[in-house]
Amino acid sequence: MPIGTALAQTWNKSLVKKVGFAIGREMVEFGVDLWLAPGMNIHRDPLGGRNFEYFAEDPYLSGTIAASETKGVQDHHTIGVTLKHFIGNNQESFRNSGDSLIGEQALREIYLRNFEIAVKLGQPVAMMTSYNQVNGTFSGANFELLTNILRDEWHFKGLVMTDWFSSADPKESMHAGNDLIMPGNSKEDLLCAASDFGPEFDDQGNIKIKEELDIKTKGIKKTEMWNDFVLDSDGDVLVKVRVDSNSNLNKQIQTWVYTGEAQIVDDDHVLLTGKWKDNNTLYLGDLQKSAINILRTVLKLKFS
Repeated sequence: MPIGTALAQTWNKSLVKKVGFAIGREMVEFGVDLWLAPGMNIHRDPLGGRNFEYFAEDPYLSGTIAASETKGVQDHHTIGVTLKHFIGNNQESFRNSGDSLIGEQALREIYLRNFEIAVKLGQPVAMMTSYNQVNGTFSGANFELLTNILRDEWHFKGLVMTDWFSSADPKESMHAGNDLIMPGNSKEDLLCAASDFGPEFDDQGNIKIKEELDIKTKGIKKTEMWNDFVLDSDGDVLVKVRVDSNSNLNKQIQTWVYTGEAQIVDDDHVLLTGKWKDNNTLYLGDLQKSAINILRTVLKLKFS
């Protein structure tokens, strides 16, 4: 299919809708429910790294072309599009942590305008938030953007997801209006914010080591999965942990025993004393609204 910029250069809404319909037929053939497109950020520089994917520098052109492509895809009632990257993804370098400083007038007239047109005319099934910050707040955790504007002002009824490995805090993202934290590596953070979530262990009873991509360093980050449990000799929570010859905890056990935070049970196990973190700040309503939006989308795609 032609790139986004070439589609916009046709100025032909009916033609672009046919392109969307053809893409939809491929999605149905391959069993794809959501297309992670169209991308529709504003061209700001001829050398922009994603310009080929986005439509134009003009918000009206970008919005109307995106709406036409959306309508074409979603003429197949069991599939949908995901408009992205919402919002202000204006550079490729450092796009995971950059901060786009944009005044409200420019946001309303340029950077939000094309998404507004596409949402109101095309009624997309989903939206994807961008990696970057806008005026100091990550887009994925911006309540004003995702709730006040997208849902309350524009009456968007679909699903909102983060981009993959977003740097935005998962709890703040869910509160802001992100229904899915992709690609799903944040479940422990959300469980800790909603309840007293204990340590996780591997099949041998050792503390579990989580390996995940650190999007900022492009390296693998390893985390011991203690979750809500913290050591405290005066605590009232007891956790039994396996500590064999290969355990990462071997170097720390002696100190924990001396400080009264650990008791030796046998040659391979210790009993740790601690407490739960005081961090249960994820509202039940945030979980409920996310579940509702996810289920509504599943029902729409599978049973409409």
